Amino acid sequence: MPAILFFLFLLVLPAAAEPVLWLADSGPAAERSITLDEQTRHLILQEIQDLQVKVEKTNPQRGLKRLQQRADVCVDDKLYTDERQAFSLASRLPQVVLPDLRLYVSRDALLSKQIDALVQGTSLELANLFTALPKFRLGLMEGRAYGDKLDAVLGLQEFQRQIWRRPGADMGEGLVQMLLNQRVEGIIEYPVVVQRFSQPQENGIQLQSYPLTGTSHFTQGYVLCARSAQGQQAVDAISAAIGRAARKRLYLEAHLYWFDPSVHQELVEYYNQVYGTDFSVTRDEG
Repeated sequence: MPAILFFLFLLVLPAAAEPVLWLADSGPAAERSITLDEQTRHLILQEIQDLQVKVEKTNPQRGLKRLQQRADVCVDDKLYTDERQAFSLASRLPQVVLPDLRLYVSRDALLSKQIDALVQGTSLELANLFTALPKFRLGLMEGRAYGDKLDAVLGLQEFQRQIWRRPGADMGEGLVQMLLNQRVEGIIEYPVVVQRFSQPQENGIQLQSYPLTGTSHFTQGYVLCARSAQGQQAVDAISAAIGRAARKRLYLEAHLYWFDPSVHQELVEYYNQVYGTDFSVTRDEG
């Protein structure tokens, strides 16, 4: 084959995808046990085609910074907020589906009565809570996104004195412990996190929760990749892999394991809606 023809032949060969760095959220809690993110990530990676992926653990804040700085980075299970759309691409299907954020407080008769009076319909407006209870202290995770609607309220200058933002990368465990130790009156957290870290307390403190205006009954966490040509290639491959993984019962079981049986039926219905599947709560023996 003449040299020029051989060169042209090489030009039309499909280019191998460059390796992508998948940054996995990590912190003290993640080191002690497997998480839903880790389980689903493992199942997704088994379905990846035509993409080399290296997984590296980092804290969530550091992961988002690197996502903005590099063209070859993806991160685990994130809300796709307006702010994040500017520098990232989201998988077409979510990595996980789960019950949405709620306000958690200690089960105190007086506080419960005060908050119950503020609930309108089926949810609580956070701004009304801050206004009606000026001494109410809310614990949040520093640098975390809570969704566009909640973030708008949480960013208002008039409420900053009532908000305590906790630095660190402990996957929500520190916030739950602050509430249980009565260092704050409330926190905004996912039920799966609270259930995981609020084991029966010696001081007998019990928690109750309220749905917040601006949240849904269920929410979705996406894989985000850098807004770049390499990020587009990665998010396309990951999206296809999620589609294949989610059609397998094992992916649903990874979700069900982490949630109380009382929400399994609703979770499965929502899962089927999102992923286009037809699963039931119990495994079909037929």
